[in-house]
Amino acid sequence: MATLGGEGLWIGELAFHPGGDLLVTMSGDATSRLWDAKTGRLLVHWTAAMGGDLHFTSDGTVCGYTVIGGRARLMEVADGREYRTLVNSLGTGRSEYREGAISADGLLAVGMDDGARLWDLSTGGEVAYLPDRWTDSVSFVARPDGRELLTCGFGGLRRWPIREGPNVPGRLRIGPSRVVDLPLAPTRADVRQDGRAVAVAGESSGTALVADLPTGAVQCILVPHPDLNQRRV
Repeated sequence: MATLGGEGLWIGELAFHPGGDLLVTMSGDATSRLWDAKTGRLLVHWTAAMGGDLHFTSDGTVCGYTVIGGRARLMEVADGREYRTLVNSLGTGRSEYREGAISADGLLAVGMDDGARLWDLSTGGEVAYLPDRWTDSVSFVARPDGRELLTCGFGGLRRWPIREGPNVPGRLRIGPSRVVDLPLAPTRADVRQDGRAVAVAGESSGTALVADLPTGAVQCILVPHPDLNQRRV
């Protein structure tokens, strides 16, 4: 997934943060380093005399101790999560990210060149992969019985129901998907706030339409629009 450090860097100790997204290492050049374990990005490094130990506490606030001037000193970590890099399960630098959407309860969905992926923003972890062809746009839609994710791209306009799993609290069940039959090859879509209507753009034909999402019935077709590539409801 990621390669940390560089040639000739001797790593003596290392430990994962309880959340799994941070890694602290101590090397032979008398320094310690804190890394983003998913991307391999170096976050901070500091001088640390040899000796001591690297182990995160259960709450992730302390990552061990180091010996300085004959005294053992705790190494504290301030875990700021205002800015984070989210990586898909293929690893950093792989696959292409397209348009995204955030649900009311903190799910992030992103269209990609091999389907769509979902992340839990509270943890930063990937929670679902929806395989499909190239997906350009995604939208969350609230429903009386739950919610659904709408994906649009070369694989068509698809509706993915999202429900709580029956046995494990907090676990989601997504799909199976249903393709909305439309008289054009859709590439991007946007849903009206009430979840009733969807606007769909067909780039190859330079055409857009508005359809009733629950039934798929076309309400109107917009006149040809050359180089059409965006849409909003």
